[in-house]
Amino acid sequence: MSVKEEAIWRAFQVDPPDWLGIGPVFSEYDEVTITRDNLPDHIPPTRGMVQIDGIVETDRAIWICEVKQILNYKSLGQALSYTALYREKKQPAKPVRPCIVFAEFTGKSVGVVEAVEEQEDVAAHLVEDIPDKLAQS
Repeated sequence: MSVKEEAIWRAFQVDPPDWLGIGPVFSEYDEVTITRDNLPDHIPPTRGMVQIDGIVETDRAIWICEVKQILNYKSLGQALSYTALYREKKQPAKPVRPCIVFAEFTGKSVGVVEAVEEQEDVAAHLVEDIPDKLAQS
């Protein structure tokens, strides 16, 4: 994850969307678990390692979060792919859903929004308030 994407993720943790049904999450020890997860043994060695940007586990679901500065098709594909890998690898009892966390929306993002709207369990969240010092670091 880039420095700007780290800032987006931290801002998401401080002010998560209402649809998650949680308050601010500052550490893995709060009311929900927000972590990163590696699935290296699932991917053939020649293909490298998959790193999920963020995982948010609530009492209702597990959200696999892909963090991007700009909402794009790559972020949608990564969120869907990582969610499928997580389901297959971990086989959790709770529903596992993809989520894209982003800070910018461009004209090219419209198609992604339409694709997300067609998928019932995919979420996209625009993080608008990123403290200047985090966004510029």
